[in-house]
Amino acid sequence: MTKEIYYKRKESGLYVSCGKVQAGSVSVKCEPCRLRDNAITWINRKENVEQGLCSVCSNTRLTHQTLCNHHLEKRRAISSSINRKLKVEVLTAYGGLVCACCGEREVTFLTIDHVNNDGWKERKTEGRIRYVAYTKLKKQGFPNDPPLQVLCYNCNNGKRVNRGVCPHQEKQASNAT
Repeated sequence: MTKEIYYKRKESGLYVSCGKVQAGSVSVKCEPCRLRDNAITWINRKENVEQGLCSVCSNTRLTHQTLCNHHLEKRRAISSSINRKLKVEVLTAYGGLVCACCGEREVTFLTIDHVNNDGWKERKTEGRIRYVAYTKLKKQGFPNDPPLQVLCYNCNNGKRVNRGVCPHQEKQASNAT
């Protein structure tokens, strides 16, 4: 199909793939054409992978991957961007982009901490996958039961090793007396 036919059909209110009249749809393809094209795409991708090619562009790929390096890097960049946005949203909901203990502001160093040191209960049932936990918190509307806070990884680990008290807090308490 040429661009000319595509735009002519689109402007005339027809589905571009088959030329049928659109029935109040904003899609450019009717349902049967969309399903057919999706099936063809799926079959082509599956065949590419079976032949040792990238499932997207048919270029060569490494044996243990389904994508070539170009598409693998593209997918990683998109995933990284989405995960960073999610992390920022969760951290903002639980106190902002700053460590509640030492004031660290680098987002890469920040994480969520269980105030009452009871995170082991959730890890025992949910596991340790960070972005799954962030997604769960967002879906639940950022609950405060159990209470959570933003800490940097140093303070979080210091708290873990030091029986629930960050060394910064311990130092401040001893300086105050």
